[in-house]
Amino acid sequence: MTLIGFDIDIAEMAENALLDQRLCGDACQSLGVADESVDLVMGRAVIEHLHDTASFLRIANCALREDGRLIVTFANKHAPFAILNRILPRRVSQWVLAHFLPEASGELGFEAFYDRASFDEFNQSLTDAGFDVEEKYASYFSSGYYRFFAPLFVASLAFEYLLYAFGNPRLASYFMFIARKK
Repeated sequence: MTLIGFDIDIAEMAENALLDQRLCGDACQSLGVADESVDLVMGRAVIEHLHDTASFLRIANCALREDGRLIVTFANKHAPFAILNRILPRRVSQWVLAHFLPEASGELGFEAFYDRASFDEFNQSLTDAGFDVEEKYASYFSSGYYRFFAPLFVASLAFEYLLYAFGNPRLASYFMFIARKK
């Protein structure tokens, strides 16, 4: 098995000792591997940061061997924190993260586009790119962002339990999709 890391910023992978190879570039243009050369493409908290999700999915499909899998988790563009992220000027959101969630420095605060980062849009984009969707999961809980202020945290958690009770994935905070190349 060969593990290949891919990021737009090569420094983000520097401390990942599990990687056999590190590639750098724009995932919406190329993954830096030959067509039909990988069995699995995984992305955690990536989709919301892509400026052209459809292009990435087509490229991932080309990189995968027959019956290869794509597994991604990402934030829903309709999640409260994602809406706040789009409303606030970048400078303000960086300040909020630095002052209220300093332990998340280096993990949060990257530019997000939320292109096709909703349940229905992403599901359709997978189909359009030549994938069969095998599994879809929705998570409604993201109140951890508000742990710096207990009343806001509790109110957010109560709101999330209400959304969870409705069971509509469009109202979720995060998604996980598992898809197979056709």
